[in-house]
Amino acid sequence: MGAVFPGAPDLAAFRRNLLAGTDAITAVPPGRWDPEVYYDPAGATGPAVSDRFYCRRGGFVDGLATFDPTRFGIMPTAVDGAEPDQMLALHATAEAIADAGGEARLPADRSRIGVVLGRGGFMGVATARLDQRVRTAHQVAQTLRELAPELGEERIASVRAAFQQALGPERPDASIGLVPSFTAARTANRLDLRGPAYTLDAACASSLLAVDQAVGLLAGGRCDVVVAGAVHHCHIATLWSVFTQLRALSPSERIRPFDRRADGTLLSEGTGIVVLKRLADAERDGDRVYAVIRGTGVAGDGRAASLMSPLPEGQVRALERAWREAGLDPRAADALGLLEAHGTGTPVGDAAELQTLAQVFGPPDPAGGGGRGPGRDHRPIALGSVKSMLGHTMQASGMAGLIKAALAVHEGVLLPTLHVEEPHPDLARTRMRPLTSAEPWEQGRAPRRAGVNAFGFGGINAHAVLEERPAPAPLPALSRRFLPVGATGPEPVPAKAPAEAPAAVTGASASASASASVSASASASGPRPSSTSTSPSTSTSPSTPTPPPTSTSSSSSSSTAEQVLLLTAPDPAAMARLLAGKRSGGARPGTRGGPRGSAGDPCRLAVVGPTPQRLALAAKVVGRGTAWRGRGDVWFSPRPLLGPAGGGRVAVLFPGLEPEFAPAVDDVAELLGLRPPPLSRGTDLVERALDAIGAGRFFATALRALGIEADLLAGHSVGEWAAMVAAGMYPTEAVDAFLDSLRPGALKVPDLVYAALGCGADRAEAALHGLADIVVSHDNCPHQSVVCGSPDDVARVLARLRSEGVLGQELPFRSGFHTPMWEPYLDQVRRAFDRLPLTAPGVPVWSATTGAPYPEGTEAVRELVVRHLLRPVDFRRLTLRLYEEAGVRGFVSAGPGSLTGFVEDTLRGREHLAVAASVPRLDGPAALRRAAAALWAEGLDPDWTRLAPRATTPPTAPTLVPGPALAPTPAAKPGTPRPGVPLDLGSPLVRLGPAARDLMALP
Repeated sequence: MGAVFPGAPDLAAFRRNLLAGTDAITAVPPGRWDPEVYYDPAGATGPAVSDRFYCRRGGFVDGLATFDPTRFGIMPTAVDGAEPDQMLALHATAEAIADAGGEARLPADRSRIGVVLGRGGFMGVATARLDQRVRTAHQVAQTLRELAPELGEERIASVRAAFQQALGPERPDASIGLVPSFTAARTANRLDLRGPAYTLDAACASSLLAVDQAVGLLAGGRCDVVVAGAVHHCHIATLWSVFTQLRALSPSERIRPFDRRADGTLLSEGTGIVVLKRLADAERDGDRVYAVIRGTGVAGDGRAASLMSPLPEGQVRALERAWREAGLDPRAADALGLLEAHGTGTPVGDAAELQTLAQVFGPPDPAGGGGRGPGRDHRPIALGSVKSMLGHTMQASGMAGLIKAALAVHEGVLLPTLHVEEPHPDLARTRMRPLTSAEPWEQGRAPRRAGVNAFGFGGINAHAVLEERPAPAPLPALSRRFLPVGATGPEPVPAKAPAEAPAAVTGASASASASASVSASASASGPRPSSTSTSPSTSTSPSTPTPPPTSTSSSSSSSTAEQVLLLTAPDPAAMARLLAGKRSGGARPGTRGGPRGSAGDPCRLAVVGPTPQRLALAAKVVGRGTAWRGRGDVWFSPRPLLGPAGGGRVAVLFPGLEPEFAPAVDDVAELLGLRPPPLSRGTDLVERALDAIGAGRFFATALRALGIEADLLAGHSVGEWAAMVAAGMYPTEAVDAFLDSLRPGALKVPDLVYAALGCGADRAEAALHGLADIVVSHDNCPHQSVVCGSPDDVARVLARLRSEGVLGQELPFRSGFHTPMWEPYLDQVRRAFDRLPLTAPGVPVWSATTGAPYPEGTEAVRELVVRHLLRPVDFRRLTLRLYEEAGVRGFVSAGPGSLTGFVEDTLRGREHLAVAASVPRLDGPAALRRAAAALWAEGLDPDWTRLAPRATTPPTAPTLVPGPALAPTPAAKPGTPRPGVPLDLGSPLVRLGPAARDLMALP
């Protein structure tokens, strides 16, 4: 599941807020609309006035809505002028897929993955800004012509131009991002999801309509996975005007669902995404399951007195259809434990919904029980409304409720509803009881079951029935992965109680009743059961034979095996025949005995975790006959790039200072029998540098242990010195003594700031015009450079480039390295380097300062080491020269970071391989295994026996403890800044500033 809601930038924070009962309602930020212009508390009485709002509180994600466009291959210039909800939908979908275990858990056939998202058809914030440019600017000019014709056309045109200029630069390349239907289309496009992808609008019922549509696609067999959800991020003044005129907003500025004092709703925003999958498939694939969707129901009101008046009859039809599809009696004593209501806090809406609940679930038992017939459990139904915490998130409101209900079902915790201090009198005619604090959901005779309502303006009603997963077998412990907005890679976040931590939500059962499962693809840290059949209805039993383990799985434990299929053939046609035999079960994949086929055959295929889906993808790849490098954990090369057959050389690259640096070393050390480096993982400059050097040396050793030998070494920034160390240019004892002597804070550095820019060095250099205290410090690749200078000048450059549509971000370290401003500080390291003895390197080391190998003489080497600290890092030129002059075709990063991306960008369109020995989304052995598979496919011969798991005692799988009482974790602090580029969610009035008087002055 993925979520961005007020006070919650991700699913983990949303869960914490739900448990803690956090009220995320705040005053409207001035950037959304101008309270001093529109706010009038007296407007709650008397005739409604369209531009006077009596309410100014709601739910907002300002400070949380940040986005990294480069992570999704989006040009930064396409972000500012596009609707931000498209970017947040894309982000939340990526978070949901990460929560499901990552792309590896998706079907190999991307045409079997659909996307259905709800989104309102009203004007969004970016469209509102375009409307200001296109219509309002000319309206201002026309008004001036009528009121002050003496200004003259030239002066009036200047006013219009100043108005438009205040809105920022024209962004024609972003105009496509204004199309509402592209909310789903952009997500499918960037994530390569090739099934049905469309956006729907059913007002506040959109979320559950999307789920209902997704269930249909799954039950009908058209898709194997569907991303369903909804997005709403619109707080423009015109939308507030509509709700003000409808008198739907709360004059008391407090949303109180099902409280007798409820006087209206509060507008909010958010995005929620779930990944859905047939329950049978989820069970077959060993997925984690948040909840099972037993049934969905949709119904319209038909003819009613008003489009705006909720009609209980239509709501009842929707609920009854869902329960009929689920094959359950809603009035049975044990049918329902939680009802997550629509609960808007409007008097009319709450009364209508309570009438519906009384009719569908029956009245309270006169004796205090909860139902009718034998075996009554005498427990009323818990009633909740997440709107009491968030406000009304409109199209996304049903998704907020669905995610809340799924978490409650999965974790066995009933979550609170706020502000029900004087319960609505009509509650007495229902079986419902509001919850004011979290409490355990005790396990009864029946599964935990929840209902979710979402009722839309205009008379569209939807309901979903959720149920806990039926009797799962004990599952291995997993790490949940949550993706912060704009982050480049997630760190595992250990799930709290209960023991079974989910990894995604999804699915629909293929049973006759078409019930669906909110099932979860197991996370990347969990093993996937092997199966000897490709039938979607079969699953692996304990007696199913499996190939012998050859390597550890992509889990935090190194005790679970993950197979690697290696095949060689003389040509793609022969490879296709060989692969067909594997897919039909003719032989088992494995790596201990080496690859299948002749060792001299040039055509190579590697598949990590050869599931039926990945083997199907491999068959398509081989059928194309062209190289395929890594997508879906498949590597194929009809002609190798490397080794004796390919002739290309291998360069190992050492990362320097990275904004996020979390190498997985302990499990690699355990697997290979190496000593792990003592990483501090601190934020001080010296700590960051020591960690980069230590990790680089470690992974260089790990690669050599696998038989992966470099033809030459190179590095980025301090990584270049790590390359010198790894090449043996300094004696190991001298290096260790020098590094041990360094302490945090010991190195004096200037107060200079770095900023990474989404453009090349030439454009960055042009942006420095007129600024004295800033230089280009890194030319990384055609689309990224780094500047370094005084904080003020760096801020000016970021602002200049942002006005041109180029995004940038300040980096979290300061040093002045690679600039002439570091020269006054040079003596403190020059003396240390001069004392270190030098020896000849075992393999050549190339410098990013000169774009050439290090010289041979001792003094020349020391001079270049010093010059490297003062000159820019020209990694782009280095990459080109390694390719063109040194014949490098394989680039291996000795650790996580950006280097493979720099290489890919620089060599785009040229045959090459760029892989990393450590990847943030994978544990250490899993990343090494994939790097080895990639290099083997291109002609090298890694030692696969070293990647086999070391003998250990298998861990005991945890069991699910039903109904634990969870203590609320600390609430997420609203407004906490997130990494990434802030999205512009506002559409305030345009102000020209002091220049306006000059524009209006008569000659």
